[in-house]
Amino acid sequence: MANLTWYECNTLNLHDFVSKMNRVHRLRQAKLGEDNPDTVKTSLFIAWSQCNRGKFQEAQEIFDSTHAHLIKIHGSENHPDVIDWVLRKAEACVMNGQDHEAERLQLKAHKLTKETFGERHSSTLINAKHLRNSISRLGRHNEAEEMASKMISMISDILGVQHPRTTEFVQITADINIKQGKWAKAESLYAKVLKAYELYGEQHLYVIFAKANLAEALSWQGQSPDAEKLLQSALDSAKHAFDHENIDFASLLALAADVKRAQGKYSDAEKLYQQTLQGRESVLGKKHPNTLTSMNNLAVVLQDQGERRRSRQEASRHFPKPQWPGCDTQMPDTITSMQSLSVALWYRHKYSEGQELILEVLEKRRVLGKEHPNFLTSIGILAAMFQAQGQFDDGERLYRVELKGFEKVLGKEHPETRRSFGNLTEARREKQSSH
Repeated sequence: MANLTWYECNTLNLHDFVSKMNRVHRLRQAKLGEDNPDTVKTSLFIAWSQCNRGKFQEAQEIFDSTHAHLIKIHGSENHPDVIDWVLRKAEACVMNGQDHEAERLQLKAHKLTKETFGERHSSTLINAKHLRNSISRLGRHNEAEEMASKMISMISDILGVQHPRTTEFVQITADINIKQGKWAKAESLYAKVLKAYELYGEQHLYVIFAKANLAEALSWQGQSPDAEKLLQSALDSAKHAFDHENIDFASLLALAADVKRAQGKYSDAEKLYQQTLQGRESVLGKKHPNTLTSMNNLAVVLQDQGERRRSRQEASRHFPKPQWPGCDTQMPDTITSMQSLSVALWYRHKYSEGQELILEVLEKRRVLGKEHPNFLTSIGILAAMFQAQGQFDDGERLYRVELKGFEKVLGKEHPETRRSFGNLTEARREKQSSH
């Protein structure tokens, strides 16, 4: 048990794992004492497992107590065990949707490792990876991509191009490209990542997600057969590798749903988004940012299928008031929730409020670029609002903008482009029948 890795902590049955670790922890407390490093290590394993189960309050209490013991043992925050604690706490904040606090802790960890080991030490570079992830989650993609490119160059010089740490930074850059809509560049990088990780075996966490990520990049470029094969392989491996209550399994289902939606298989995407939502509600709770994102995705895919009644129910059930207490409205997840609420308001015939909110979303998404799929989707929502109010000329104009953007970025045969063309055709039909 003492030799368990963090990866194993994430993939074993969580109930069994926590039960066993609690027994080990009690034994170590009795024989070694509270301030023994091995006792503290078991506490951290338990805290991490509780995060995976969505029990963040319990995890928080354990993290706080272990920090006091670590400082008592080592006497300094510059000790590697204390720095590792800072990183684990930051990752727990990420899982709990506290991205700004996570960034603060990762900045602290990065500073401590630079002071302790130097800028080119592998530990410093690893911590830089976590910091870059937080920066990207907060929507600062250009800053994150620049940082990742710098780290790839540095770590390649130190460890070599084929080293696993170098591969991690290549994957980070690919993740950023996906968020920016740079599908071809993301595909090239994900292919390199998958080739590097294949030596770990089919059921390894890294291999499973590398396949699913590559499948998404291929799907957005219309390469559905290759994407489908990769996705199915990832899902088959996950059935054996993950406890279904594990947060990583829900993340994989969400990614699989994104792939299906990119292929225009909206019914399949709906089922996967439903499973993701149920899993995240169960583990994380209904108010967690990842759960809210799942709610938004489900509402959007229902709209894609023209099921406006059910989409309205989803939007109304989950976004009752235009408030985001404690949330930074510049964060991508919050902006996604704002867009879903604008749709809910529209369906309630509160056109002025819904239109005001979607305009705010568009303003915030301008940083992505006017040809980014997320920006274009928001344009389409605004077009639908104009159309619903009888402002057919404005609606048609915006639908043309959406269609032109999708044609340029995704191609004329892509499902999203065809859906946009259908919306424009319907808008023109309604306009003609109104005269």
